[in-house]
Amino acid sequence: MIDNERFELLSEARDGQPPIYEIYLLANAAKEYIIPYGKPTGWPDTSGESVGFYYELESAVDALHENRLDMRDGGVFNAAFILCKFPGLYNSAGDDMRLYFLWDEAKDGFWEAEEPEIFKHVGI
Repeated sequence: MIDNERFELLSEARDGQPPIYEIYLLANAAKEYIIPYGKPTGWPDTSGESVGFYYELESAVDALHENRLDMRDGGVFNAAFILCKFPGLYNSAGDDMRLYFLWDEAKDGFWEAEEPEIFKHVGI
């Protein structure tokens, strides 16, 4: 589970606004995005979809652990982020405001994992 210090950081209000926790699923975790004609870009492939949000971090984590409503979509998605966001436009979650999860076949859910280097310092 998330350590207490990290949990407190992700739970702090900003400008009086509490955070929301968006669940963003990834289809090609830790793979480099390739533009047409096979040329690598050097950036991670962040293609995926946002499937919803929670007001409590624990609720978002539980949803991933339980793979609620088959968020994995029958095997399409193999990784996920919980993005800590605040009201406003263009507010991507930097690497200090997100949690990374990988699919765990044995546990039948998404579980906390070390974020791949390729995603470090990329806003999602």
